[in-house]
Amino acid sequence: MKNHNMKPWCDVDDPLKEYYNLLNDQDLKKIATITNRQNLKLPCFQKELIGNALLLIDFSDYHNVFSQFQLFSDLINQFRSQESYLLWIPLNNDDVDNFSKFNPLMIAKTPFEVEFLTKASGSMMQMMTGGFMVIDSKSQFISMIIDGYYMLSIVYDISLANIFQKYIDNWRVVHENLDETTATTLLTCQAEYG
Repeated sequence: MKNHNMKPWCDVDDPLKEYYNLLNDQDLKKIATITNRQNLKLPCFQKELIGNALLLIDFSDYHNVFSQFQLFSDLINQFRSQESYLLWIPLNNDDVDNFSKFNPLMIAKTPFEVEFLTKASGSMMQMMTGGFMVIDSKSQFISMIIDGYYMLSIVYDISLANIFQKYIDNWRVVHENLDETTATTLLTCQAEYG
């Protein structure tokens, strides 16, 4: 059995392999700030992280080979800038922080491009936890992706509501797109925090 505390912990074929171990102090500070305000075991965002922001939802589209979530493509197109990059953090499904128990940290730092969603979906972090958070380096959005099911996003510029209206309206069709338990959980979170 592989000891994941030793380098390299990830599989040779992990599509994000070259993007681990790239974090600088600023990245680590941003990640610590977010993870101190968000329980990574929860399937939705906490109020402390949302604040006064847009809360968007999208559902998996297996027919779109380019990006299983159109929302992700729209976020990348809306916020792309030359200096931006993405930080990918696994969600947690046990009692220890998944991203901190590995050496190097199980956090990927990638270019600000749509195709990295597909890479993350085939990565070790997805296989271990089934989902991940995506943080925009410019703090314009944060997304939570439960791979194959749904994507939640916080967009901090509320003036963009008209651009992302489709994903605000998607809250009305949660029951039609997700199983009963997941839909009820998300709608409870949205009613409490959204």
